[in-house]
Amino acid sequence: MRSIDKEYICSILDTVKRNLEKNNSQRHFSQLSQDFYELFSSHYVLINSLDLQKKALKETHLITALENIRCSLEGNLKLIIEILEQLTDRTFIIYVTADSDTLWKTARRFNCSIEEICELNSIKNVFKLEENKVLLIPVTKQL
Repeated sequence: MRSIDKEYICSILDTVKRNLEKNNSQRHFSQLSQDFYELFSSHYVLINSLDLQKKALKETHLITALENIRCSLEGNLKLIIEILEQLTDRTFIIYVTADSDTLWKTARRFNCSIEEICELNSIKNVFKLEENKVLLIPVTKQL
């Protein structure tokens, strides 16, 4: 996993913005870079792993340090989603897949298309959805 810093996040978000502006599409996510999904999912995975590590620790100063890192990562994750929402005029939810999930069921459940989920989350095989996969799901904003 690549180390995550502010410059890396900004470069990916700039790429996302340029691609979306070039495509001028509110519903098409195929122009998002592969790095975007990796950035999003790595933040989510790191946040969850820090939670698990905190439970195993007994020393207060280490728990405090992990909590500070977790808060920073959560802030980055929220910022990533907020910027994407502003660029696309859509809202997004984070969804973790279960064993019985399929793309069809997930798309139907959240009222979006299979194509949107695949494009946004860099899913290549539409017939196999991994359990515990972190997905960004696009939702149309209500007026």
